[in-house]
Amino acid sequence: MNSMKKWIDFINKHKHRVNKYHITIVVFLVVTFFVGDNTFWDGIRYGKKIKSLQEEIKTCRKDNDSKISQLKAMQGDKDSLEEFAREQFHMAKEGEDIFLIVE
Repeated sequence: MNSMKKWIDFINKHKHRVNKYHITIVVFLVVTFFVGDNTFWDGIRYGKKIKSLQEEIKTCRKDNDSKISQLKAMQGDKDSLEEFAREQFHMAKEGEDIFLIVE
């Protein structure tokens, strides 16, 4: 109750300084920054999300470039293709044993 009395005293004290233009400006600022779908805070959050997605795109492009260069290297060389198949798909030649160590 005490805080409500303080607000009422504040309003009564400054009532002569406030007009309809001040109220309109305050309402506009509150609606712009805090209410609705595209608020000021949403803009900041969207900016951070865009930045993180751009970093993810850069990482994916680097990974894609390395995969393309690895593919080009394997297309002409049977030995590198065989090595890739052994490492990635755990394939083995006849008579070989594969031991997988899971951590």
